[in-house]
Amino acid sequence: MDPQEDPSIEDEEMEEQGRQPSPHAAGSRGRAAPEEVQSRLRDISRTELEEHFHMSIETAATKLGIGLTTLKKLCRHYGIGRWPYRKVQQIVRLGRMFNVCVEC
Repeated sequence: MDPQEDPSIEDEEMEEQGRQPSPHAAGSRGRAAPEEVQSRLRDISRTELEEHFHMSIETAATKLGIGLTTLKKLCRHYGIGRWPYRKVQQIVRLGRMFNVCVEC
């Protein structure tokens, strides 16, 4: 049997040689395990998300240490249909236009 057809053969050969098979083998593509992702999602509260509303969604995802898609899923979980960054910036600009401090 060809090793390309059965990836377990390659892992068995590596174990026989005293090497560990790659954790990224067999299609995992370097992604975090689903349990790790779920654990991280439980650690991020809605309040913590709200603290990042003044940032773009990409910046917020980076600061929170999660991917953009994961942040979007988390927003849907908390009932946030759209990332409010642009709306927040609009309110800040309107406040400046009328010399009102909206961030106070």
